[in-house]
Amino acid sequence: MKTKITSRPIAKLTACASLALACASLAQAQTTFTFENPPFVSGPIAGQDGWATSGVSDNMTVRTDAELQAQLTSSGFNPANPVHGGSQAFVVSGYGSSSTSTHTLPGIADYSTVVIDLWARPLTPRYDTSATNLGNVFMTVNSATGTRAVAFRFGFDAATTSTHIDYAEATSAIWRSTGVPWTSNTWYHITLTVDLAAQSYDFAVDGTKLNTSPISFYQGNVVNALGQILFFRGTSQAGMIVDDVTVNSTAPTGPPTRLASTNPYGFKVRISDLVLLTPNTNTITLKLDGQSITPTAISQTGNIGVGDNSGLTTVIFDSPSVIMPSLTTHTVEIHYEVAGSAAVNKTFTFTVAPVNGTLDRAHHYLGQFRGTGVKYSPPGAGRTGASADFAIDMGNLPAATAKVLADDFELLTALRSAASSDTLSVSLWSKRRAFTNSSSVVWINSPSAPNSGRAFQLHCPYWDTNAYFDTGGAVEGPTRLKQDLSSLGGIEFWSGWHHLVAIKNGGAKQVWIDGQVVANQDAGAADLTGYIDLNSFVMGAGAADNLAINGLIDDVAVFASGLSPAEVASLYTGTAPSSVKPESLVAWWDFNDYPNLRATRQGDQIIVTFNQTLQSATNVAGPYIDLPNATSPYTNTTAPGTMFFYRARR
Repeated sequence: MKTKITSRPIAKLTACASLALACASLAQAQTTFTFENPPFVSGPIAGQDGWATSGVSDNMTVRTDAELQAQLTSSGFNPANPVHGGSQAFVVSGYGSSSTSTHTLPGIADYSTVVIDLWARPLTPRYDTSATNLGNVFMTVNSATGTRAVAFRFGFDAATTSTHIDYAEATSAIWRSTGVPWTSNTWYHITLTVDLAAQSYDFAVDGTKLNTSPISFYQGNVVNALGQILFFRGTSQAGMIVDDVTVNSTAPTGPPTRLASTNPYGFKVRISDLVLLTPNTNTITLKLDGQSITPTAISQTGNIGVGDNSGLTTVIFDSPSVIMPSLTTHTVEIHYEVAGSAAVNKTFTFTVAPVNGTLDRAHHYLGQFRGTGVKYSPPGAGRTGASADFAIDMGNLPAATAKVLADDFELLTALRSAASSDTLSVSLWSKRRAFTNSSSVVWINSPSAPNSGRAFQLHCPYWDTNAYFDTGGAVEGPTRLKQDLSSLGGIEFWSGWHHLVAIKNGGAKQVWIDGQVVANQDAGAADLTGYIDLNSFVMGAGAADNLAINGLIDDVAVFASGLSPAEVASLYTGTAPSSVKPESLVAWWDFNDYPNLRATRQGDQIIVTFNQTLQSATNVAGPYIDLPNATSPYTNTTAPGTMFFYRARR
């Protein structure tokens, strides 16, 4: 059957003149591939009905029932049911190097709900009998430009020879096993149900959903519309047979609304414009667990209400007085009105995930712990030496893979705004165990910046004891400020805590160490205004792996401005960044959000050690109350038999 696309308007929208564009553009679409003749004929799929192939074209073919039976028989497999329906199927298998086949998915509107349904039969060994390799054959559904959103594969562990059906998620590892094994030459019914508004999907095999909570998109990619389906077979991999692929989409009828993120202090709800439909921010109300709450902030980005779907409204609730412990479940309700359409009422239920990282003090932006070795230091190992001061240990490896990465949408928005003004400063403390090749203390990444995305990067020091402050590349003069630091001393100097500041203020750049300017460029530095695609803020390392320092970092602060000598001096002498220049403070990680909560029993007494404000309750669900006069260690002398629960909060 030929690719089929059907569209019809969504009837629920008001058919008024101002919404004519919205009414016309909202549609349902379906694309179907049965791989039957016509239009498909036996042979390479490349060039047939719009399919394209890269790699070896003979590895991506349409074959008839009889051809497949012969191939399976020659490989010693059961030749029964070589196609799922009809008399032809798509074979993703063959000789040699990897191969990819793609096809466009037309007609899918932004923020649609999309269901991808197909049948797949894994093969092993490869049908030409020359290899027994398994796994690394997968399907992804992407944006029109190829950014991956959702995916599945037939996975294999060579060490254990175990098989497993996997889905892709928002982690650097990409693939997560469902725990469901697959058997070669067995047909599996695969269904991926995609919620583009929520940037997540569900994954089902043979009608059973295998994920317990929505799966975030592939590596955290942001994809508002789907436009491409892709099949991939790795080098010398066995491959699979695919048949009866259907992609159905239903466009939304109002502004897509999703719970974007949560943490122990609050949450964010994002509302995307739908053509001309946009929320009336004056009517937004929130409830948390049934109680009315006031949004901390409502921000808007993009072109609000003009019809290009770029408008985004973010409703933020963030309050240190409301603490939601990890693994507790909560409900958020949001209401708002939309001109020319029905009012929106949405309810979201979420469970607070354990925080694998550190939260900044200004906005609770999450610095995610990535790679090997990154962890909180022991108490007292922070740069002040105080018992409640923590730092982040980047690991004790030469060229560690560790990094602390922040990519919150609001953080990136603030960084992009600072870049557009060509003013940005970063302050932090660092100490080293050893010099490592390619180590960075801070890296703000831009995919469009030269030299591996160096929008803003500081080596201080590099393994050669030079400081390198790169903005927009790594060419000495316009983009790189270099200074020999050998006069300060070797590792014996850098093994202690030192204050580092990198300032970009228009054409001027400076590097400060311990309150003194060590590198200065008065003018001529390449500007940052073109880097509107900043996508991560990395602490203690570079954007890529193997760029971490061998040592510790503390008190990382970023400002959307330059810093005066007096302000640098204040930071060096211990003034909190929030007091130095609060109007331009973007984020400040002091790493003291680690509660360090411990309880031990000594006879009839309970001894609690902590480094923040201690709270107690007689029930695990609370209510918890502060113990304002409690100091660590705190001793509970209540009579035996009484149950107490403790938690620590900032």
